[in-house]
Order: sequence, then structure tokens, then C-alpha cells
Amino acid sequence: AAPPAGTTFVVPAALSGPLASDVHRLKIVRSMEPRPIKANITTEIEWEEKSLQEQVTACEFVMGPAFEVFGTEHCTSSMGKEQRASTRLMFLKRQQNYEFRLGELEGYIVSVSTKVTCGELSSCAGPTRSNGKKMMNGDTKLLSIEVDSELGRAILERNGFSVTVWITTVSAVGEVAETRQEIVKCASLSHASLATDLQIALETGECADVTLKSEDGDSFMAHRQLLAMRSPVLRAMFNGSMLEAQSGVAHIPASSSSVRQLLRFIYTDEIDASTSGTSESVIVELFELGTQYVLPRLVAHAKGNLVQTLSVDNAADRLMLAMKHSVEELKNAAEAIIRVNLSAVMQTEGWTRLSKDPLAMALLIKHIKEPRPRQTVDCSPPKLKRPRTSPGLG
Repeated sequence: AAPPAGTTFVVPAALSGPLASDVHRLKIVRSMEPRPIKANITTEIEWEEKSLQEQVTACEFVMGPAFEVFGTEHCTSSMGKEQRASTRLMFLKRQQNYEFRLGELEGYIVSVSTKVTCGELSSCAGPTRSNGKKMMNGDTKLLSIEVDSELGRAILERNGFSVTVWITTVSAVGEVAETRQEIVKCASLSHASLATDLQIALETGECADVTLKSEDGDSFMAHRQLLAMRSPVLRAMFNGSMLEAQSGVAHIPASSSSVRQLLRFIYTDEIDASTSGTSESVIVELFELGTQYVLPRLVAHAKGNLVQTLSVDNAADRLMLAMKHSVEELKNAAEAIIRVNLSAVMQTEGWTRLSKDPLAMALLIKHIKEPRPRQTVDCSPPKLKRPRTSPGLG
């Protein structure tokens, strides 16, 4: 149950051992993006084989020609050229039968009809659907012919066959889009005795002379002098002619969890990331509080956390936050995730809020449509300096 309003909180001591001096982080965001497909487009491919025995002697299967499937047109991100998904037909010789298969067609569901002909004999099968999987699990069995059947013996005698398949696009399976972002190494802070002493002072509330109240109505005891040393804004509030200086009470525009973390940072110069109350909303509030009360190290801590925890779900909100406070690193990181995972981001609540901001939408659309300028490198050879001649030398 939630504590009653007006409760005075004491921040517990949660001191851990020293961490590594440098931490290198890699942020990976994955989302499911739809594959482009034009349904009900049929590709007809005919494979005529006339050297079956020579190829089957070496192995138990014969790889047919590779071909593209129409209806799967898409543009590659690297070259910008239109491409199609490709696959191939296969012939397998088993002990009791011959088997015709369609190779993997990853991400696409197609309907396949097959006709095998040898001389005057033929056999038909289908339609059969592919499963859209990859590697061997993605092969689709099209037709099986018994070796001792009339058509099977004809294939052996004539040393070949003719197979025609009709492949019709049905639907597409989403593909995983991945964004990798390397985050600059962060130096960890070791716990010093001063930080421990200040943490104890905050925990016990001994000699506390001011009170911070959250928007939830909870009260937090603190020390006027320490707040004044850490923040010029709090110094003006408690040491000037403002109402807070007379009453010793300041109202902080944040939740109780955020005020608790704000005090911890002011006293110990760190955020307790292990606390369950350090949620995404708390980090955003800490970023706002650090900006409001001019606490640059708190802003840096919160900004690093916001960049590291970027995801498809919060990229739109983070972009608006970065634009509001002109945080270039966070803005660029959020834009990168939105560009790669646009359709997934558009399904989030944050996108609904972002779409109502004309300036944010205009900037985002501009960056999505306009290609990034390439850096040019001067490859001209360096200029050679003429050697100096000493006086009197000819």
C-alpha cells in the first residue's frame, strides 16, 4: 500500500563495492519490420535436365538453377537498387523415390504448383505452401515420384526430366531490423569516505534544517548549506529573500521517487540504479530537475541513462525530450532508431504525442527523407617544399 501523504522519507544506504574503472557499452535494438510483397504475382520457371546420371553419381541430389521470385521487389539500403528474393529447385534421389523440392525463400509465403514431364509421361502436384523459414528448414517438398513407377523408370532411361513450377506470392513474414549503437565508455565513480558520511547524514536527518516536498505530498529532510553548495538555484531559494528561505520548505515539481534520487545525487554525486523506483519516468524527471536546478553532472548521468535505455517503445518521447533541451547526442540516437524501425515506432503511444508536435515532425521528416551528406576526403598529394640553398652555393 502507498504511504500516507506527508510522510517523511529517509533514504536508505545502499553502498556497493567499487566497480571497474571503464565500461564500454553496446546498445542493440531489434524490432520486427514488414517485408515488401505484391500478392498474387506468379513466377513460372522451367528446368530441363539432360545429365542426371552424371550428377547423381557424385551426390544424392542435384541443385537446379537459381532464379528470382517476382512480387518480392524491395530496395537494398546499401545500393538503393531494386532486388527480388531468390531461390532454386532441387532434385533428390532417395532409395524408393525421386523428390523435387523448392529451396528456402526466407520471409515469404508462396503457393507452388509443380509438373514433372519425361517424354509422354507426366505427374502434377500442388498447390503447396512454403513456410517462410531459412536454411534446410525452409525447403518445400513439391512432388515425389517412386523409382519403380513408369515415370521413375523413364527418368532413369532418358537420363533427365523437365520440371515446371508456378510460384505465386501469398504473404510475407516480418524481418528483424537491428540498430547497433556504441556508447562511449563511462568512468565509474569509486565510493569515498566523504560520500559515505554524507549518505549517513541524509539517512539520519541529523542537523537537517530544510524540507523538500514532492508532488505526491511527501516530505524529505535535507541540509540547507549542502543544497546551497551544490545548486545555485537552491542557494538562491534558501539563502535569499524568497519564501523558501523564510519557511525552510521548498516544493519540488517531481514525484517522490525522483526527489529521493535527487537528494541522493546532491549528497553522494551518484544515482542508486539498483533501486526499484529508478524507472524510466524517474530518469526523465531527474534530467528535467538537473536542468532546472543547474546540476550538470546529474544532467550528464541522466542523459547517459536515457541514451543507453533507448528502444523502439520510447524513441519518440526521447526525441521530443532531446529537442526540448537541445541534447544533440540523445536526439541523434533517437533519430537513428526511428529511421530503422519507423513502422514499429509508429505503433507506440509516444508517436501519437510526437505527431502532434509540428516542429518535431518537420525535423524528423526532413532527416528521414534527406540522405546524410558524405564526408569528402582530400586525396591530392602533399605539396613538396623546395630545399633551401645556403648563401654562396651555386
